[in-house]
Amino acid sequence: MIKNKLSITLNKSLDESIKNYALINKISKSQLIEDILSKWINEQKQEKLISGYIEMANENLNLARDYEKLNDEAWTNE
Repeated sequence: MIKNKLSITLNKSLDESIKNYALINKISKSQLIEDILSKWINEQKQEKLISGYIEMANENLNLARDYEKLNDEAWTNE
């Protein structure tokens, strides 16, 4: 896999936390940050999908209620 180099600036405390976590888990800081960012991006996508499905479900429920009213009116008028 082709990798790109990225330069970021972090506060010292966060950098130390990342360094210590990576050391304890025997991975590089780069790999740790890559894993975290990948997980975060996937979670964001999943949240947007869930939000979209909930919005679609609400729209479908509203449409079903509207059609139910029309159906009731049609049966009442017969």
